Amino acid sequence: FVLLFFTSRKIAKLFILPIFILFLLNGPTYNLLKSLFDYYRQESFVSKFDKSILDKYHKKDIVFNSDKSNILGKTNVRNVIIIFMEGTSAIIPEYKLGDTYIMPNFNNLLSNSFSVENFFNHTAATYRGLRGQLSSSYQLRGGFYIEDRNKGIGQMSNSDIVAKYSNGIVTLPKILNNVGFNTSFIVNEPATGNMTTYIKSLGFKKVYSSEESGWNSKNSLPDKLAFESLKRVVSNQGSDKPFFIGIYTAGTHHGMDSDDLKFKDGKNPYYNKFYNADVWLGNFVSWFKNSKFYDNTLLIITADHATFPTPDYNESFDTNATYFVDRVPFVMIGGGMPIQKFDAKGRTSVDLTPTLLDLLNINKFDNYFLGCSLFDKECHSIFSHFVAIGHQFFEIREEKGAYKPILTDSNNDIIEYYNISE
Repeated sequence: FVLLFFTSRKIAKLFILPIFILFLLNGPTYNLLKSLFDYYRQESFVSKFDKSILDKYHKKDIVFNSDKSNILGKTNVRNVIIIFMEGTSAIIPEYKLGDTYIMPNFNNLLSNSFSVENFFNHTAATYRGLRGQLSSSYQLRGGFYIEDRNKGIGQMSNSDIVAKYSNGIVTLPKILNNVGFNTSFIVNEPATGNMTTYIKSLGFKKVYSSEESGWNSKNSLPDKLAFESLKRVVSNQGSDKPFFIGIYTAGTHHGMDSDDLKFKDGKNPYYNKFYNADVWLGNFVSWFKNSKFYDNTLLIITADHATFPTPDYNESFDTNATYFVDRVPFVMIGGGMPIQKFDAKGRTSVDLTPTLLDLLNINKFDNYFLGCSLFDKECHSIFSHFVAIGHQFFEIREEKGAYKPILTDSNNDIIEYYNISE
C-alpha cells in the first residue's frame, strides 16, 4: 500500500506538473497574471527625464524627400479639418449587413476620396491616441485605470494635467501656431473636463467645450451636435489666416448605444451608434463639399484608435479581432486631393502628423517625431510599423497577403521614450 501511494504520487507529478505549466503558459491564469504584471509595471513606472533621450530623436527636418506630387498630382491644401471618430476600425464602414451598409456615407467615401488602406492605430485608447497622433509619439499613461488611484489622465486633477503635459513634446498645433495658423479643437466634455484640459495642453489656440456646442450635460456631446458645432466653427473662419480644426466625436464609444437614430429594429447597439455617427458625418461631408472651403481645405476622417474587440463586436461585424489593434480608416477629401487608393502597407497613425505637415508643405521645424510622412521616400522609421499600448507591444507584419498585428516582446526604445513623454 505504501509503495503504491508513493508510486502514485510520482506518476501524478509526472502528469500534473506539465499540465500545470502548460496551463500557466497558455491559459487564462497566464493572461491574468500577465495583465496584473503589466498593470504593476505601468503603475510603478517613474519617469526619469533625460535630455539625451530627447536629443536622440531631435530633427530639424520633418519631411526629407516627399513623393507627394507624383502620387497626388497638384493639390491646393491651405487649411485642414481632421475628424477623429471614437473607436472605429476600418472593417466597420466596409461592413455590409445583407444589402445594407451600416455606415453607407463613410463607405461611399472609401471609393470617392483619397483612401489610405492597411493603416493601423499605433496606440490606444483615446488619451494616448489623440496626443500620440498629434505629436507622432507614444506615451505610457492611459486615460483610466480600474483601481481609482488617480493615475490615469482622466482621473487626474486639472492642475496636475497642466503641470505634466503643458510644456511637453513638440505637437502639430504648436508648429502650426508658429507658422501663422489659427488652431482649434472641439471636445466632447465640459470646459472643466479632463479631456478639455488635456487637449489644451497640446497647444491649440482655442478649445471648444461641450457647453460651447450647446450641450450642458456631464454626458458626452452627441454626434449630431458635434458635427453641427464643427460646421459652425469652420464657417466662422476668416480668410486672413489658414486654419487647422480638429474634433473628437464620442458617440461610438465602447459600451454606448445611440440615443438618437437607430439602425433598422434598433436591437444592436453597435449598429445603432455607428449608423447614427454615419448619418451626421454624411451630413457634414455634404455641407463641406458645397462650402466655399472645399477647394483649398483638406478634410481628413480617421479614428482615435481601433474598436475595442469585445465578443459582441466580433459577432456583430463577423470578425475575430483579438487585440486593441486593427486597421483604421484614413480618408482625405477636398483641397484638390485625387480619388485614389493608397496602400500604407501596415504603417500606423504615428505617421499622421508628418504626413499632414508634408501636405501643407511644412518641411522644416525642430521636432522629435517618431514617424515619417507616408509620402516620404527617404525617411524610414523603425516605429512606423510598431504599436505600443502601455507595456503591450505589437509589430504590423504581412502574412499571406494580409497585414496583421503580431504580439511581440518589449520594445526598449519605446520604454525609454516613455521617460520623456510620460
